[in-house]
Amino acid sequence: MVELGQSLNSLKDMVDTLYHFRDHFFETHSLDEAGSKPAQLQEGMENVLKEFTSLESSAVEENRAMFLYLKGKLLNITGDFNSQAESSLSKAVKLNPTLVEAWNELGESYMRKMIGPQQNLLEGLHSIKKNRLH
Repeated sequence: MVELGQSLNSLKDMVDTLYHFRDHFFETHSLDEAGSKPAQLQEGMENVLKEFTSLESSAVEENRAMFLYLKGKLLNITGDFNSQAESSLSKAVKLNPTLVEAWNELGESYMRKMIGPQQNLLEGLHSIKKNRLH
């Protein structure tokens, strides 16, 4: 991974912290709190996005491709398809085709884009089948 400047390091730390929160939620929270996890994750993402806005000019000056990658990664955190994440990640790989992390995250975004409609279709079909059995 490339060496990051102060602004990008700060943004990377915030994104990494939010991913750690998402991935290790139940190590510090009870099962009763599971319902609040999506809202907490959304709130955390919105707070970090504010930091992206405030640090954008200095971070872009340091490394535009890395800034776009980190922003796309942040927007991908919920597990749902996000067109802004796809756009940021696409720009990142165009600016730096050797940024492997951005390619991987872009692949995740494309996968979510493809699975979303198919998942809805499968759930709908399952519901129809279930209703016919009852």
